[in-house]
Amino acid sequence: MNFGATLTRLDAARLQQTARATIQSNGRLSLSVEAGRLMDLTENASLIVFSAENGDLGATVSAKGDPQAFELKKAGAYFYISFKNYLQEMGINYKTQRILYDITQLDEKLDGRTLFRFARRVLPREASELPLSNGTATGEPNFDDEETPAPCDEAPEEGQSVQNDGNDAAVSTPSNGNENER
Repeated sequence: MNFGATLTRLDAARLQQTARATIQSNGRLSLSVEAGRLMDLTENASLIVFSAENGDLGATVSAKGDPQAFELKKAGAYFYISFKNYLQEMGINYKTQRILYDITQLDEKLDGRTLFRFARRVLPREASELPLSNGTATGEPNFDDEETPAPCDEAPEEGQSVQNDGNDAAVSTPSNGNENER
């Protein structure tokens, strides 16, 4: 059989999307603009959410007012649902973990509706995203230690010296009778 006859064209428009959802520290499940486009979300829609044993979610789009669905709310270009009660019920620590979902449209239907898979990823929150505790977590880097260079500091090249007058450091190259310094 010819190799070309075995190939199937990929749906580039669908596969290049980066549809995501994120659990916010306030317990909201926020959907990216791309997720809204992929799922054809409107202000007249709601979201039916299903949980999987592995922590992933499934979702289908329903009409606004569906009693089995989460009410979609809009903030600017983004949609979100209130998800705090589910997270607390499941014992999910959404305040100290970043919980992201990569959303893909599946080729299957559930209750006659297109099914979307929300594949979960859990990451630690950055220090700057964590709530302050006893005034110790400021989220700012500590450059008090002289051994730790500031991000903009560069090591001098070989043959150069660092001159520091207490305000700004200057890198210079020893002159060879030439008064031009770098």
